[in-house]
Amino acid sequence: MKGEGEPINEFERKYRLWRNANSKVMDLMFRFAKQAVERHRRFGVWLLMNRVRWEVLMHVEKGVEGYRICNNHGAYIARDMIRQMPKIAEYMTIRQVKDRSGFWIDYDPLEPTPQDGLNDDFYQDDT
Repeated sequence: MKGEGEPINEFERKYRLWRNANSKVMDLMFRFAKQAVERHRRFGVWLLMNRVRWEVLMHVEKGVEGYRICNNHGAYIARDMIRQMPKIAEYMTIRQVKDRSGFWIDYDPLEPTPQDGLNDDFYQDDT
């Protein structure tokens, strides 16, 4: 995506490679997310991932690449979706992720992070 900083960890790096090669899968997730929002229903990325798996993968021959979704991508799929469609943030929940050092952090998709180079004091204590 345009304007992305360095990946926060190895999982995000792998996710970005997968995302760039699988835009059709992301389009389906956005379509399913919009359906949930139109019905004013809360949902998580797992619902979207499994719906794509069920409705699409069931019709794809085993071994065909392109629609395989790694479970590790869920946290990053959710954040990308919220960045692109902020309205879904009120319907979708996100979890913490581990940074490069292995620490669990809250990684708000709508806030700049030090990796973005937009706000280097984002995590600094104000005291």
